[in-house]
Amino acid sequence: MSRRVAAFTVVLALSLVGTLAGPAHPARALTTRSQNIALVPSAIGRINMGGTLPTSIVGRLGVPAGYSPSFTQVLPETIATGGAGVLSGFDTAALVGICDIGDFLSGAHGPNFKTNIESFVTNGGKLIIWDSECTSTNYSNFVYPFTTSNPGAAGAMGTLTDVEENSLSSSIPANDSFVNVVAVSTQVDAVGDANVFVTFNQNWCTDLRALNTLGVNGPVQTYARLGSGLIIYSGLDKDAMSNTSPSFDKASLSGQVHLQRIWLLQLLQPFNPDSLPCGVKVFGLSLMPKTATNPGGSAHTVTAHVTTNASPTPGVTVTFTVTLGPNVGTTGTGVTNASGDATFTYTSNGAAGTDTIEATATLTGTGGVPTPVKDTATKTWIVTDPPITASGVTFNATEGTAFTGTVATFTDPDPLSTAAEYDATIDWGDSSPIDMGVISGPTGGPFTVSGTHMYAEEGTFQVSVVITDKDNLSNTATAHSTAKVGDAPLSSKCLMPPFVLQTYSGPTAGFTDQSSTGTLSDFTATINWGDSSSSSGTIAGAGGNSPYTVSGSHTYTTTGSFTVTTIINDTGGSTTTATCTVTVVPFATETGGAFVIGDLEAGLGNHVTWWGSHWANINLTSGGAPPDAMKGFAEEATFLGPMPSCGGIWATDPGNSTPPPPSVSKFMAVIVSSTVTKSGSVISGDIKQVVIVENDPGYEPNPGRPGTGTELAIICTSP
Repeated sequence: MSRRVAAFTVVLALSLVGTLAGPAHPARALTTRSQNIALVPSAIGRINMGGTLPTSIVGRLGVPAGYSPSFTQVLPETIATGGAGVLSGFDTAALVGICDIGDFLSGAHGPNFKTNIESFVTNGGKLIIWDSECTSTNYSNFVYPFTTSNPGAAGAMGTLTDVEENSLSSSIPANDSFVNVVAVSTQVDAVGDANVFVTFNQNWCTDLRALNTLGVNGPVQTYARLGSGLIIYSGLDKDAMSNTSPSFDKASLSGQVHLQRIWLLQLLQPFNPDSLPCGVKVFGLSLMPKTATNPGGSAHTVTAHVTTNASPTPGVTVTFTVTLGPNVGTTGTGVTNASGDATFTYTSNGAAGTDTIEATATLTGTGGVPTPVKDTATKTWIVTDPPITASGVTFNATEGTAFTGTVATFTDPDPLSTAAEYDATIDWGDSSPIDMGVISGPTGGPFTVSGTHMYAEEGTFQVSVVITDKDNLSNTATAHSTAKVGDAPLSSKCLMPPFVLQTYSGPTAGFTDQSSTGTLSDFTATINWGDSSSSSGTIAGAGGNSPYTVSGSHTYTTTGSFTVTTIINDTGGSTTTATCTVTVVPFATETGGAFVIGDLEAGLGNHVTWWGSHWANINLTSGGAPPDAMKGFAEEATFLGPMPSCGGIWATDPGNSTPPPPSVSKFMAVIVSSTVTKSGSVISGDIKQVVIVENDPGYEPNPGRPGTGTELAIICTSP
């Protein structure tokens, strides 16, 4: 039921309010939500037919946390007579119950109302109009003129419909802007008493429509853009609204609560920009989609929705024309169906660019006058490159050795394509950093991708090569290749001397690995000594391509020629064998007796005398002349270390009192001394070298039958 209140009660004592609009308020925020609201003249309105717009909002049910708007009452006369900055302290102005709005717009109360209000919106403000139950409103002088069907305070119910899903209202309960239009329709008189749009202005967009008590079905909440700002009109009756503990809870079933939500959502509506779709104009034509992007050469469809007083208008011929862009001049027509829709489909000529599409029609306007209407949309066409096609390859590489070669191939359908148009990245599949590939090939392809890489270990690796068109980064192809990485080959050689003593300790083989990434732990070695015995070799080396050495120790039980093989194995599977042929040479006796020569007589290739009555005259030493009593045989030798290790001393009796062996082998180890002395009955000397001598025939243990031979090799030398 409408509550009639005398018009003069709204005036109150507000003559001073006009001075509040200005510097006392923060500068207008061109952003989301209304924060500083000018109530013109108040929340109950200039002509109060009942109810009030709730201003006690902070912390109420349904109000977003932290939202705390401020409200200030401003007389419309203050706006009418004030200067250009009269509303500068506000971001929103709400015209409430100004039933004589026509007088203000025409200048009857002061010359500036129309200019100040419209400039306020143009410069980014939000204007909200509530004129419920006013029966004589006149907006003919407003920037976007409109007229309404005004039933007055009838206290009647009506039907409210949500026409457009947006941030002002939604029929979907889960949405933040949900409004229960059924509850508003059936529980309060806001709809039956509503002022409903009956206008032919093309700037207004429909949000809610109502069937009022006069039987007029038309827009009851509309919006329009002006400059940078937004205008929202509501013709709903506010009788049921209250400022006493108001609720705005969208889960409520109360018609009063949802009527109050309409006011709250107007305040929360973003502006500058507003992001409202304007899908249904009050009067005119809406072309959708407004923007779209498609590949050149494809088809595009736009739909013109034609409405009269927010109702679909069938049977209207709509002309579509591409007025700008690569397809300029393309045209077509369509006739609106029962839903007020006409469609137009055209196919791009393949060129890139943006088309402007204009839809025009003629509707019956005010007084039956034919009124042209139009809307525009844009279509961006992009030229897409034909897709490239990539293929993987299988390639072979060797661990530790740089590989350079083809890792993928690809083609481009464009016959003018060149290698310089593409980039390629290579993931080698071994957790190494991504590399850039080198692309080559003739104009039009096919193209190859090459790269250089070194695998640290052998194995099979999955390689990914991504080719990208530099001019169109979305045009890519991936090739999946396989790298088969083999173990690097080994090579070896013999390191044993041709003659060795029965006890040998030293290198048997040297080897190299072509892999630069190899380590000692990659290798094992086995030494077959040639006498049916074997042992593990000890490997030394710096790793990588540096040479490695295999060493071992062995004591032969016999002398003679032996074939020593050293087998080196790599964990990756490579193997190599070094073969040595050595002659195992004894000393003169198995008990440690040996023949001696002087260091000045010794020398590779020299013919030496190691036994005889003139030994002392022949075997000169750097330490002085040896005693005449020395005939050449040392009964016992004491070496400093295990053989072959020089250093140490030998000792013997004079002459042949210590009998030498009855015979000698063809090859024999002989001691080289630099000092030979006699003390009492003992002759002794140092062990400077041990050499191998190939003996001449004719030796006998008698000093009168000398023992001679040729020095072939040096076994060891003391420091």
